[in-house]
Amino acid sequence: MTSILTIETECSLCGESSPQTLVGDAMRLGLPDLDTRPPEDLRSTLPFWIKRCPHCGYCARDIDREYPLAAQVIRRPAYASLLRKRTYPEAARSFLAWAMIQEANDEFAGAGWSALHAAWACDDAGKPVAAALCRRQALDHFEHARQGGKPLPGFEEAGTEEIFLADLYRRSGQFDRASEICRRGLNRKPSAVVARALEHEIILAAGGDEAAHSLRK
Repeated sequence: MTSILTIETECSLCGESSPQTLVGDAMRLGLPDLDTRPPEDLRSTLPFWIKRCPHCGYCARDIDREYPLAAQVIRRPAYASLLRKRTYPEAARSFLAWAMIQEANDEFAGAGWSALHAAWACDDAGKPVAAALCRRQALDHFEHARQGGKPLPGFEEAGTEEIFLADLYRRSGQFDRASEICRRGLNRKPSAVVARALEHEIILAAGGDEAAHSLRK
């Protein structure tokens, strides 16, 4: 059972207090999607993974901590415009705002994850076009983070990074690129389980399938 607690939190930027929701342990009742989107109950806690100060608009994992360059970023017109952009659900806007702060600090892998979390929020809100845009932004950040040849943290096993990236390309409608990434992964001689997932991604991309698929399919 998921534990949820609401506490008054003081914003580290403006000093104002607001109620913020904290999430404790959450059960995982299935397998994640190919882009690592978690199953329930954890999936339903997504809106609480990011906090937003209702007074100044500061978005972060913990708004009671002043993140480097955050004070400058939240004053940018682009930041304020993003928080008002109704084409994205509220949670997605908060994740994208946090990604903007992370990008300002050259934390491209973190910004990629935040943009992907925004895509998941769009998925939950039934906004596929906005979700695709968020995935494209996530890919830009991840590809920037990968410059230098190092794999993304958590994807050191041969072929696993390619499954992840290919799924983002496929779900954002970039099917040829998804297939190309999968073939690159297969050339790395991955394990049989990883190879099957890569081959499955190629089949999905060839069929123009942009839907979510779990690791068990």
